[in-house]
Amino acid sequence: MAYLAARPEAAVLRRHLAWRRNVLALVVLATAATAALDPGVEPAGTPPLPIRLGPEDEPAEPTAFGRTADLAWDLSYYALPASALLAAVLWRRPRPSRAALLAGWVAGFLVPVAVALVPWDWWPAGRPPPATAEELIARRYERVAAGVGWGAYYAVMLSPAVLALVPGAMRACVRVKTLLPEAALPGWLLAAAAPLNGLLVAVAFVALAQVAPSPLLVAGLLLWLAAPLAYLAAGGTLTRPVVSPADRRRLGRVRVAAGALGVGAAACLVAHALTGEVLGVRLVGTDPGSSLVRPRQVVRYVLDFAGRSLFVTVLGADLILRATLAAWRAQREFQGTPAAAGFDRVARGLEDALARRPGPGGG
Repeated sequence: MAYLAARPEAAVLRRHLAWRRNVLALVVLATAATAALDPGVEPAGTPPLPIRLGPEDEPAEPTAFGRTADLAWDLSYYALPASALLAAVLWRRPRPSRAALLAGWVAGFLVPVAVALVPWDWWPAGRPPPATAEELIARRYERVAAGVGWGAYYAVMLSPAVLALVPGAMRACVRVKTLLPEAALPGWLLAAAAPLNGLLVAVAFVALAQVAPSPLLVAGLLLWLAAPLAYLAAGGTLTRPVVSPADRRRLGRVRVAAGALGVGAAACLVAHALTGEVLGVRLVGTDPGSSLVRPRQVVRYVLDFAGRSLFVTVLGADLILRATLAAWRAQREFQGTPAAAGFDRVARGLEDALARRPGPGGG
């Protein structure tokens, strides 16, 4: 990259690469800590409700497929810090660094989802068929109970990966818009993603609100929904080139407001987790007999969400930057062609038609 040293765009590239390097260092720390901490539940190959025929039986042994899936599930947590570390080492070489992140995303995000989609009864080794009708009925109930346990297990374990996607992509849009304020594409993507983030989080919190309702939970949910929607208040600024100092200041104020709302939401949710109860049982506590979740599990969940969100932010910034440059290049090639003149006429006519007030006859 020495050929860029004397060119004006070198400063923009250096800022972007330095930002990637610093964020990737945070990703390595958060994801490595997540992988090192015990997840607090059984591995993927061991059902949350052990498969038993009766109280006297031992849990069924896993098959070779079950052991392989267990290994893939465990290794997927190490794929994120490994790929982020490799990308950080290659931070001066954008293309191989991005390739490392893409490989890590496939291994760290898609592999657990693929494992979770496999029916749970592929894990245990086969058992002899039931000898009596009572045993057949017990096996059916057992299958339903184990399926419910697996579903709850995967919903909890995969939720950080799912919930981290949209916030990470939104931060990537903000980063590219800050890096190239004249570009409109990152702003449009940010404006489109803001409502999706709120809906995704709302669905995740609905079940918790029914089980453990609390004013703190409701406040945290509302603040979390409001944080991304703050960007919509500056939609006119985001979706056009930001070149004036006033627009830059407005964009900065919106970022601060969204960050403050996010911090407030996190504070309310943490307070709810530390004080909330379900049927007299605390949500978080050190005593397994009087609490549902251990503090270690909460720390791991938060680290998992933070690491994955930052991972998506870096990878998303790389992809959105490439998309922005591709759109700019295509637009430059299109300008000045006969098709461009025709498109301008059509676009101008549509704009006039959509802005025109309907007449008395509705036309």
